[in-house]
Amino acid sequence: MDSNSRQFFEEELVMSKAISRPSDMVFDFDNTSIINFSNTGVMGGFQTIFNTYSCGVTKEQKEFESVVCDFLQVPEILVFPSYEAITADFAANLLNDTDAIIYDEYCNPSLMRGIRLSAAEKLRFGHNDMAKLEDKLKLSQMRRIRMIVTDGIFCDSGQCANLNAIKLLAEKYNALVVVDDSFGFLACGKNGRGSDEHCGIRGFADLKIVNLQSTLKASVGAFICGDSTLIELLRRRSVSLRYSVSVQRGTLATAAFDLQTFIDYSDDERDALCENVLRLYDTLREMGFNPEKPCANIVSFTTETSAETLREKFLQRGWLCEFYKRGSKTTAVFRVTSETKF
Repeated sequence: MDSNSRQFFEEELVMSKAISRPSDMVFDFDNTSIINFSNTGVMGGFQTIFNTYSCGVTKEQKEFESVVCDFLQVPEILVFPSYEAITADFAANLLNDTDAIIYDEYCNPSLMRGIRLSAAEKLRFGHNDMAKLEDKLKLSQMRRIRMIVTDGIFCDSGQCANLNAIKLLAEKYNALVVVDDSFGFLACGKNGRGSDEHCGIRGFADLKIVNLQSTLKASVGAFICGDSTLIELLRRRSVSLRYSVSVQRGTLATAAFDLQTFIDYSDDERDALCENVLRLYDTLREMGFNPEKPCANIVSFTTETSAETLREKFLQRGWLCEFYKRGSKTTAVFRVTSETKF
């Protein structure tokens, strides 16, 4: 982030602190007799799932945040009740109509829905087309803040964004960078820290978004991490934290345990995952398909064959996958885990 942008966001944060201040209290249900009545609904009643903004956070959330911060080596993290809550809030709460948001046309659909909620000018560039991205950056030079948004690993192809080129362009044109690394976290990079580690520029993005359902098999929840000023501004402005319940304690405790287990046994987990990915890649080639060379746990290929024919062929082998239709072509996408067997 350039100095002008930082100064602007710091001034915005000062104003936000003057208007409202969310609780920094940590709720420990084992050692408190406080009963919270927020979010009890029309019928009233007691509830142990509470509003993070007004009531603070649970000790399980603080433990999860600590594990993630240590693993990713980031200064700040903010946990949301859902991935959709982050995508709906991050652009709308950081940018206004004097700004511009520039995004890859193959971004996650939820991410693009959130982008549309922002008052900023929306500019779309071709998939991984750095020349088009630079054109959009030149076109928006008169805007106060410009934000580049991209997936780290694209969900419908498994391919990595050209983050090295994005980093250079962001520095050249003083733009912010937001990376949705939901499919890169724990599945990409030497130590599983994501697509930026895979590209050798770990930590370059101003904000990184991760969906817990994509990585830690949690039923709900997501987090955004990165620059402390931006995270604190989101903490104070986010509607999703003010008007929704927090992530359940058990979900976060399980996610923290799974992440710590991955860290402790990361070499074995990564070896098993890479072996399964390569086995699927080789098997698909033997079947006559031409899959993309995988860089994470997603293997995909594009063909003229119909989705119905492919689905029947794969079900005979006991395989499940997702299908995307673009024109006359079908894209088949497999999401591999360390336990998957092919």
